[in-house]
Amino acid sequence: IGCYALALIYLLAVVGLVVLVRHALRERDLALGTVLASAALLALSFVAFLARYPKQDGDNIKALYLLNAAPVVALACAVGLTTLAGSGRGRRTAAVAASVAAGLVTLAFLVLPPD
Repeated sequence: IGCYALALIYLLAVVGLVVLVRHALRERDLALGTVLASAALLALSFVAFLARYPKQDGDNIKALYLLNAAPVVALACAVGLTTLAGSGRGRRTAAVAASVAAGLVTLAFLVLPPD
């Protein structure tokens, strides 16, 4: 169930990013455009880092990039959740349940076991 919940979270983020980009372009919202541009520049800098310093084992993910992207991804997930959930109570309940399941699956990576 964990991989399905995480796939839903990724879907929420992608849908949210599409909705945010569309809204920023249609409404010419400078504040939202700045937030999205910072995420785009962050992604470009990460790709440039991968091209400049390739690793043989493929492990190039740096926490600095992920932490800087967290607010934009959280905003995109929230917008995606409200977009996909719509007014249907069943869809909203399923989306919230999948979000809770994804959080429980990743909890083991966030909390260190006692010594």
